[in-house]
Amino acid sequence: MTIAINESVVAKSKSSNSQARPVPLQWVFGGGGRVQLGTNQFFMELVDQCDVATLVPIIHHYICPGT
Repeated sequence: MTIAINESVVAKSKSSNSQARPVPLQWVFGGGGRVQLGTNQFFMELVDQCDVATLVPIIHHYICPGT
């Protein structure tokens, strides 16, 4: 099986009195395909960081070994 995974960061500046102010970045990590045998599900989680220590446990939680 092949699982597609990807991360993305979401951000938008808010306008107040004609001045844009930054909004904190929000990372989103997810994947799709055949996450569980016989299903076509996907997963998505908000994460604070997009690093190995954060993402590997999520991968182990959602994706079957050997995929």
